[in-house]
Amino acid sequence: MTPIYTFGESETYHTFTGLLEARLKLNQYGIPAVVFWGEPLLPPFPKQQTECVSCVGAPLQLPKLQDPTADEVSAWHARYLGALRALFDAHKAECGKPDAQLEIW
Repeated sequence: MTPIYTFGESETYHTFTGLLEARLKLNQYGIPAVVFWGEPLLPPFPKQQTECVSCVGAPLQLPKLQDPTADEVSAWHARYLGALRALFDAHKAECGKPDAQLEIW
């Protein structure tokens, strides 16, 4: 598995962030309540002025586990997230985001 992060990807579309409580309520019923748009005349298309830069980290060697436990999955997931954070921190300044903090939900 190889960690990859694309700087600028979150800026390709405008998103509507209001009415969060109502949107989360709709999500409980399987109704996606997302609103986004890119170009003013062609909303489904991303904003053309946005520059995206993808950074690729060193591959992680993961074992093949037949029946992984929850602890094993959590440990390998944490290792991947650590590699992703390191990649982000190593390249954020050169990609124009020196003060950015990676948020993973």
